[in-house]
Amino acid sequence: MRVLFTSQPSVGHFHPLVPLAHALKAAGHEVAVACAPSFCPTVAASDLRPLPAGLDWRTEEMGDAFPEWAAMPSGPARAAWSSTNIWAGRTAERMALDILTLAADWAPDLVVRETMEFGGCLAAERLGVPHAVVEAVALPQGLDPPTVAALEVRRVALGLPADPDGAMARRYLHLTFRPPAFHDPTVPLPRPLQHLRVRHQRAGRR
Repeated sequence: MRVLFTSQPSVGHFHPLVPLAHALKAAGHEVAVACAPSFCPTVAASDLRPLPAGLDWRTEEMGDAFPEWAAMPSGPARAAWSSTNIWAGRTAERMALDILTLAADWAPDLVVRETMEFGGCLAAERLGVPHAVVEAVALPQGLDPPTVAALEVRRVALGLPADPDGAMARRYLHLTFRPPAFHDPTVPLPRPLQHLRVRHQRAGRR
């Protein structure tokens, strides 16, 4: 089985994917990671195959990549702008298109993304393959309406059917390394959900 992992170009976003990717490799599956070209050395340092895809930027240089973000004061408004314009916007659109292109030579049977990388699930739905999400950022059960609306724009561009409730993002499986005791009981958990434990992780350098 070919498994394609997708990540924003950030160590914090990528590292939760590493133990799962290594486990799949150990089980005999073919694994690759789609990420920004400048982030490929980090993936390779974790003994995983990088496939250049998506916008070539780094999260630590977000202000340079997205000057509109840098011009906004820190707070809820900037966070909302980031969700709809960066995570579910430009980066998702570019990653999805690049995955569809590379699928001509390296077609995945499964796509596994981290929480803030939405291009992977968009491309998976266009390719007709299942997709899972690994929790890199703790989010509530459902996506907020602006994020869903941003994803709907990308779905239309890819010829996908409407998804007004944002069910696509967690349609198949949500994986988390966060212990159940660390979860706020007043916040609904994503479903379907699987808790995981890390026994050993070898992570790449920046």
